[in-house]
Amino acid sequence: MYKTLFPHGSKLTELVHHIFDTSGKKLSIDKLLQGSMKDVWSKALDNEFGRLSNGIPNELLGTKTIGFILKKDIPFGRKITYANMVCDFKPLKDEKYRVRLTIGGDKLEYIYDTAAPAANLLEPKLLLNSVISDCKEGARFMTIDILNFFLQSILNEREYMKIHSRYFSKKFKNYTN
Repeated sequence: MYKTLFPHGSKLTELVHHIFDTSGKKLSIDKLLQGSMKDVWSKALDNEFGRLSNGIPNELLGTKTIGFILKKDIPFGRKITYANMVCDFKPLKDEKYRVRLTIGGDKLEYIYDTAAPAANLLEPKLLLNSVISDCKEGARFMTIDILNFFLQSILNEREYMKIHSRYFSKKFKNYTN
């Protein structure tokens, strides 16, 4: 598995989309927000909330995928799921410290197909070989990354997720007011 040390003299390691301490224990967002790099992780969390909501003025655009309401405003009888925050370090990205907010899907009912099938190895081989064999004629190959692939999917009705207020920084709360 891929393993790298964090910069800034921290004793954390990164291992496949999760942050672990030196003893190999996975760290939660709660632990990271209490550690020596709490400002970095708080900013990463603000960025994720901003990206999913209306954005952060003069910093990043939002997708308006989620909106924030108080618990008392949830309709009676609706299922409420939980938020799962995945923390990661991406050394080659501009925003190196990332938090991804995922919804606890095992609590929700969804009638559409949730699969995201990927290509098998034969397909890229055929594509690349056809480009290589035609490169004398000017053939070129391009790949793209589908950003926000799972966001804004078709839902029958609104779904509700609880996120404790401690995860919202004072700065981010000011953006949403």
